[in-house]
Amino acid sequence: QTIEEIWESVSRTKSADLNPPPSKIVLTPRSAEACLRHGLNPEILRIRPLDSFDVKGVDPTVQRLRHETYTQRRFEMMR
Repeated sequence: QTIEEIWESVSRTKSADLNPPPSKIVLTPRSAEACLRHGLNPEILRIRPLDSFDVKGVDPTVQRLRHETYTQRRFEMMR
């Protein structure tokens, strides 16, 4: 498989919006290779602002916890 084919298959994977389909992401060849080697969707490594976790009817405390968990998981994946 080519990087593009793997990218397309990973891009279609979605789980409760925690792994959204990638928007136009520009990766360096080294970053693309590292993501491919480790099986990571580059979109889940993107920095997301607190506002992106805002869901109507959800308590702001839950929103903050989701953001903190996402950020912590993001840092763990980049190790």
